[in-house]
Amino acid sequence: MQTILPGRIAAALAITTASMRNLLTRVPLQAAALCLAFTSSGAYAETPRIMVITSDPQYPWTPATDAGEHSDLADKALAEALIREQYESIAAFRRNYPGQHIPVIVNGDLTSQAAPGEQEKIHDLLGVLGDEVYYGLGNHDYQNNLTNFVCSALTHCAIDALDNLAQHVHRHRQKGRVTDFDYAAFAGGLFTGLRKQGSWSYAFTPDGWEQVLNLQLNNSPDYAATINWGAGSASYRYEVTPSTPWLTQHLPRWSTPGAYDFLLVHVHKPDEFASGFRAPTPLQAMLATHRVAAVFAGHYHGRMGYYSGGFGAPPVFLSGSASQRTYLIVEHWPESKKLRVYGVRDNDPAKRELIREIDV
Repeated sequence: MQTILPGRIAAALAITTASMRNLLTRVPLQAAALCLAFTSSGAYAETPRIMVITSDPQYPWTPATDAGEHSDLADKALAEALIREQYESIAAFRRNYPGQHIPVIVNGDLTSQAAPGEQEKIHDLLGVLGDEVYYGLGNHDYQNNLTNFVCSALTHCAIDALDNLAQHVHRHRQKGRVTDFDYAAFAGGLFTGLRKQGSWSYAFTPDGWEQVLNLQLNNSPDYAATINWGAGSASYRYEVTPSTPWLTQHLPRWSTPGAYDFLLVHVHKPDEFASGFRAPTPLQAMLATHRVAAVFAGHYHGRMGYYSGGFGAPPVFLSGSASQRTYLIVEHWPESKKLRVYGVRDNDPAKRELIREIDV
C-alpha cells in the first residue's frame, strides 16, 4: 500500500533523506581529512632547537676599519650603532619564539684592544641579548694586546679580558650550564703571587640545548702565552695554555654514547680546522672521531657561510661580523637528526638562507 503524504511533509522528508545521504557520504571524507591533517601536522609537529652564532663585534670597528682606514672618535658612534642593530635584530628574532630558549654565541674579538672603555661598552651592548649569551676571546681581546704598549700601560687589558671571561663562565656555571672550565687559580709555591692557569676554554649546555655539548675554545686551540703583572706578593701570572690537552682528556667521556647527541665547537680563528682536500689534521680527526658535528668561527669579518671541511673533518662555518651585519642561525631537529645552518645578511633573519644541512 502506498501512502500519500501532504506536499510539505513529503518535501521535508526528501530534504532530510538527502541531507542524511550527504552526511553519511561526508563523514568518512571528513574523518579521512581529519586523519590526513593529523598525519600532515604530525610530520611537521617537530620543533627545532635554535641557536644564534655571531662573532667580531670588535668595538669600535666599522666597515671603514675593516677596509684598513683609521678609526677615530666619530667612528665609535657608528660602531655602537652597528652592534646594537645586530643584537636588537637577534632579540626581535627571539621574540618570534615565545617560551623557547635561544642562546647566542659570540666567537671572539669582542673589542679592538680590550681597553677599559671598550670592555665596558661591549658588556653594556651584550645586555641587549640578555642572560643567554656565551662568548669567547679572540686575538684582539688578549693576544694582540700583549705587545701593545699603550694598552698594557693603561690597565693590562689582556688580563682584564681574561678575568672578565672567567667571571662570565662562573656565572653560567652557577646556573648549571657549564660542565667544565679549563681554568685554575692558586697562590703559593715558587711563585709568591697569584697564578691563573689554563686555556680558559669551557664546555657548556645552554638552556634548551641540554643534549648538545658546546665547546668554546677561544682564540685558537694551540694558543699559549704567559703574562706577568705586578711584583712580589702583589704580582700576578697568567699562564694561557693550549686547549688541545683539555680536549684530549675530556672528549672520550663527552662523546660516550648516551652522554650527548653530538658536540659543537666554537673558536675564533678557523684555520686550524680547515683542511680542504688535504687529509685531516690530528686535531680534526680527533674532533670527527668524537662526534663533533660542526665548527663555528669568526676572525674574517667579510666572510660568512661555509668555510671549509674535507674528508674526515667536521665542516667549518664563519659568522662574519657586526660591522658587516652578518651572523648565523643554527637549528637542531632532534627527531629528524638534522642540523641546519642558515646565513643572515643585513641583520635580516627573515631572509636567512640555508647554507648546509648536516646529519647528526
